[in-house]
Amino acid sequence: MTKKPVSFRKSIANIFTFYAILLVTVALGIAGFAVYVLNYNVQQNEILRGLEKTAQQAALGISSYLNLATNTLEVFGDTGALGGLDREAQSDALNQLLVGQRRLFNELTWLSATGVEQARVSPYRIVPASELASRAGQPEFTVPAGGEIYIGPIQISVQSNVPVTTIGVPVQSSIGELQGVLVAEVILKEMWDVVAGVEFGETGYVYVVDEGGQLRAFSELAEAFGRFGQDVSYIPEVDRFMRGVPWAVDQDHRYVGVIDVEVIGSYAVVGEGVDWGVVVELPTAEAFVGLTRATQSLVVVLVVVGIVAALASPLLLQRLRRDLEQLREGASLFAQGELSHRIVLGREDELGVLAGVLNSMGEQLSSIIVSLEQRVQERTQDLEKRSAYLQASAEVSRAVSSILDTDELIRRIVTVVRSRFDLYYVGLFLVDETRERVVLRAGTGEAGREMLAGRHTLDIGGDSMIGQCVARAEVRLALDVGEAAVRFENPLLPDTRSEMALPLQSRGEVLGALTIQSVEEAAFTEEIIIVLQTLADQLAVALTNAQLFAGAQRALEAERRAYGEITREAWRRLLDTRSSWGYVCEGEDVLPLGRGAALLQPAPESQEVTLSGGDTSPTLGMPIRVRNQTVGMLNFQKAEGAPPWTEEERVLVETLTDQLSVALESARLYEDTQRRAARERVIGTVTSRMRETLDIETVLETAAQEISEALGLLALDVRLDVEEGRLRSQE
Repeated sequence: MTKKPVSFRKSIANIFTFYAILLVTVALGIAGFAVYVLNYNVQQNEILRGLEKTAQQAALGISSYLNLATNTLEVFGDTGALGGLDREAQSDALNQLLVGQRRLFNELTWLSATGVEQARVSPYRIVPASELASRAGQPEFTVPAGGEIYIGPIQISVQSNVPVTTIGVPVQSSIGELQGVLVAEVILKEMWDVVAGVEFGETGYVYVVDEGGQLRAFSELAEAFGRFGQDVSYIPEVDRFMRGVPWAVDQDHRYVGVIDVEVIGSYAVVGEGVDWGVVVELPTAEAFVGLTRATQSLVVVLVVVGIVAALASPLLLQRLRRDLEQLREGASLFAQGELSHRIVLGREDELGVLAGVLNSMGEQLSSIIVSLEQRVQERTQDLEKRSAYLQASAEVSRAVSSILDTDELIRRIVTVVRSRFDLYYVGLFLVDETRERVVLRAGTGEAGREMLAGRHTLDIGGDSMIGQCVARAEVRLALDVGEAAVRFENPLLPDTRSEMALPLQSRGEVLGALTIQSVEEAAFTEEIIIVLQTLADQLAVALTNAQLFAGAQRALEAERRAYGEITREAWRRLLDTRSSWGYVCEGEDVLPLGRGAALLQPAPESQEVTLSGGDTSPTLGMPIRVRNQTVGMLNFQKAEGAPPWTEEERVLVETLTDQLSVALESARLYEDTQRRAARERVIGTVTSRMRETLDIETVLETAAQEISEALGLLALDVRLDVEEGRLRSQE
């Protein structure tokens, strides 16, 4: 009798094998899913942090550019004295700023304290006076009139076809009184360049939106104009920016992006006072490519496990059960994150292979996680370094926009560059008046102090990196100073291993150079060189502006001195015609000086005289000064027994004396004008009478008569001396 074959469903071994295989498969599936979730969370957090840093970096770059434009306008408004100039001078001043800052400004306008356009300049056309209008109701005037800086929406300029924004800066007097508003149309092409220069992955992109959710800049310049003004408020990251929701990692950052593919994104706010946001998006196809590969490997492992379990022999069921239990425990530990656990079966069959595969998968996943953590750390360090560079650039921008003293500025710059970039030595050389040598003007550390004390100089074009840098107007770099062909070996800096010289150029002229030295070989990467050259360019512009400001101050002071001398001579001539010129008020009587009692006669050079005189009445003398020239004196006397002069009374007296000085100078100028007009009338009358005839005899007779009458002379003799060939006039 043949043995009836046992049905597959009734075989205990087969059933146990089936359930064992099912158990292992489920356990591995759970472990794979747990590893997948863990890997997904780690990779997503890394990507989100990277996106966040990238958005903040781009926002900081845009904010720095806007701060540069705003600070330039504020410094120009504080030093330009536009309120005291006529319209032509205001236009000239605005044109100088427009030429000097062509990359920043597209148009400049000066508004009076009432909001009326006084001057407007543009590089594309001459603005006639008939186009000047009132902007009293426009936000670019009303916001600065309230003491705040106005930054308008982003637009495409009609004149230059580039993105621009309007910035309004208030210009106030020293006592806080509004003198006017400086309005500029700021070119945002560099903002587009900043956005285009930001890279994240191979397919990531960046764009800028305003408070209304409209796209204003796009990293793909070819699509920037086509997408300008596109409404992207439906995108979750843009919606969070518009509603002011703080960014957080645990938010849902996966959505369909601007380019209509699924992305993972982040945003950052540009800065205070600017309602713009920077959004960075990375397609998920690139973001999770590593996770996809790991998932495929996991699927392969599960398939192998199923095949090996199906081929296992029922005779090995007992051992199989034990080995499967180890596999289950190992898979559970993997699911719990214990990736360092290893499954040891002591066999070389399929289960041994499976254990090896699981161990290999654990090692791979562990190495992937470690690699991801290292990448996150490296990316964080890189972003921190870039952030430090941007902070250094921002600090230099603040220094060059707020410090006008050349010596203080260069000392501040070399200190900032050395500390921010962790350098061995930083020095700054400026070209001397002969333009044959460069002179050290600032240096860090003890070596810098010794070289400054010794008036350290180098020949332009000589055997030094600084001399060659200034002569050729280009960067000189020695990554290993021992191999440099041209370099000055400074005994005060023995630890230098790499050196770089950066030219300071402004308006086509080399002003000097920066020497930057490090104790490390090959310390200067291309990124550091670009950042430092940008800082050097900013410093050169600042030095030029400081020199221009100092020259303007010297010219203004010379003009003031010259005008003061003219005023003093005019008053001297006027006072020479009369003696004791003045009046005395006694009670209700006003008497000419000489008929009333004089109170006090101080020296003209005195600034203020106060006498109490014991029993005498309190007396105060105040000089009458016109353009810093003393032309007279005001003497004040209180009644007997009155209290001494208070500070409030002294201030009132000074104010009244200043007003009297202005009135006297105006009256003198008027009289001088009248005298000149009368003289010109007399000259014109006499000349016209003498030219009425061409007869010499009549001309001589008319000249004698008219000149004598005009000058009120007692006698006038006009002769023609034929023998000596000359004309003599005797009075």
